Amino acid sequence: MYRKYVIIFLVLISFVKINGQSEVGVIYSRSDAQDIFGKVDYSIGMNTDEIKKILSSTSKVIMFKIYNQKLVILGDERKVLLNQSTYNINNVDEFRLFSKSKLEELLMKGLDKYTFIELRNGVLTISNNAYTLEDSFPCPPYCY
Repeated sequence: MYRKYVIIFLVLISFVKINGQSEVGVIYSRSDAQDIFGKVDYSIGMNTDEIKKILSSTSKVIMFKIYNQKLVILGDERKVLLNQSTYNINNVDEFRLFSKSKLEELLMKGLDKYTFIELRNGVLTISNNAYTLEDSFPCPPYCY
């Protein structure tokens, strides 16, 4: 009985910690990202100004998914901001969620004309110049 309460307590604490985090995402140096997440298996390049324009359509979060080598981007409340494929988005489909502010920070630090959305060993990363953004949340279940 005691063990059951401990498990419930730990789950609640982890949930509070995740939901209490103000920003989602961590910016790494490109070399650290290579060491942590591995080499890039697939990459989609986008003009950074286009990404900034997409960011202006959302206020808190931005979500990414690469489906059949095409990029799909969602904003707040899973609103479709870009769908390069014929992918029919379902509410249970997992996207990788970042805080809008962390992606903006990456773009300001990198200052490159192009930004790359990458897959590394199944991990979605976003790189601009010498910096890489990761530590995203899965949405669902963590959709803000």
